[in-house]
Amino acid sequence: MALKTFLPSDFEIRRLVGKQSLLRIVEWEYYQKKNPTEPAVTVEPGSLACRLYEAILYPNTKQETEVLLKEYHKEALEMGYNEKSVFETLEEDYGVDITSEQLPLSRFLGSLEAPDTFETEYFREQWQRALPYIEPPKAGHLFLVFCWEGLSTVASYPVNRNNRAWLSTIFLESKFQRRCQFVKKIMSSSLEALEFLHRYRIVHLSLGPQSLLLNTTREDQVHALKVRLRDFGFSRRLSSLDDDSIRRAYAAGASNPRAISNYYYAQDIVLLGYVFLMLTFCSFADSVIYQKMGYDGLKRLVEDLFQFDFDRLRSYLIQDDSVRDVVRFLDQGNGSGWVFARNMLILKRQLRHEQDELIATELKNSSFLLK
Repeated sequence: MALKTFLPSDFEIRRLVGKQSLLRIVEWEYYQKKNPTEPAVTVEPGSLACRLYEAILYPNTKQETEVLLKEYHKEALEMGYNEKSVFETLEEDYGVDITSEQLPLSRFLGSLEAPDTFETEYFREQWQRALPYIEPPKAGHLFLVFCWEGLSTVASYPVNRNNRAWLSTIFLESKFQRRCQFVKKIMSSSLEALEFLHRYRIVHLSLGPQSLLLNTTREDQVHALKVRLRDFGFSRRLSSLDDDSIRRAYAAGASNPRAISNYYYAQDIVLLGYVFLMLTFCSFADSVIYQKMGYDGLKRLVEDLFQFDFDRLRSYLIQDDSVRDVVRFLDQGNGSGWVFARNMLILKRQLRHEQDELIATELKNSSFLLK
């Protein structure tokens, strides 16, 4: 089935539902680093890359389908075409049904390139009449069309963090156990989605909490929970890495094609590991400071302050009553949660040269997630 090229008349845009910006990553070098809390890397927001719309697709006069439109601006067109190429590769080279309900990725329908008519006064007036507070798109912008999956992501879970006061101790324990199961299901399903991508020798390279769509955030629906991986603007096929990417892997110690593949698989695993840490603190910490600790803060905590020593990290956290449930969660299975987190994040330091099994597969079968 060939990917469809849509026309502007195929859609009715209902509302703007989000924006995505590029990030500026700065690596710091210090002549004399006296304070261990000073960052080695900082991440700052950059320019707007794309806008997200809820829209209705009219395939014919009798049926309407809810879709997500992802509008890439001119500065980010390369990312848009790159994301489109990921789905083209899956469908054309591997025969994957990229609209299947079973697909662990966002389901892709096709694309639309904004025509020159988007620059006319008539179009801009019509747009402003329908969406008065939103700047009209310009000719040349790329719209990618996805099945509507809702707006819930790992970044928007959990809701109602601090509703403990009115609950009895019995209900608190029940709530803790239910949340444990839900968080573990998010983790295992996320690894399944990443495993699927890696199986086709594609790496994501920009994984974050917003990259993981959830079909529900209700913890009593854990058996119905599905996670879909999205946002492939920086993704790469391992078969078409450029020279700079190969040199980067060689500089990290990769000496053969398998090691190069494992190097890039590990990049995804490390990013996902930090997403899992964010999810853990957000789900189980009582302190707002810990709940809002993002990638930069966790990276400093793990890499700069404790240098991947999770025994020391646990000893530090156990002294803070506001994160007692974080420690309880990771202590499950005789401390297997700490081992699980370390095995993901230590890949930044320990390159695997020879490994047949995908790293994501190995982690998905971790005893921590299976208990």
